[in-house]
Amino acid sequence: MKKRILFILIILIIQSCNNGFKNLGDNYSLAYNEMNEVCLITPAEGSGDKIVIYGKIIDYDFDENFILAVEERRDSIKIDKYLAKQYYILTKKNDSLFGPMSRFDFFETRKMLKVPNNLNVK
Repeated sequence: MKKRILFILIILIIQSCNNGFKNLGDNYSLAYNEMNEVCLITPAEGSGDKIVIYGKIIDYDFDENFILAVEERRDSIKIDKYLAKQYYILTKKNDSLFGPMSRFDFFETRKMLKVPNNLNVK
């Protein structure tokens, strides 16, 4: 019985060290920044991580080629729900980041890049 409890405690400790990281493929992950907001990171040359989208990411979707992200703006008065968001498209193949952009520009860029319709963000 003691061994079982010890095993469960070790598993819980290991899982708690994860810091909320979510692997999005091709060395991109979601993590928490110092303000405890979700951001997009990739390993930096040398050591540590490079923040690609600082945060506060409120929605995302991804596949083997693209990462779509919606960030809540910090610098705006949230009068209009569409103006309070910034949109990003990251192409994994060449590590190109498009954004921040408006919702309208996001859909135009999405068409230009031929992002599949099954990837969606709000």
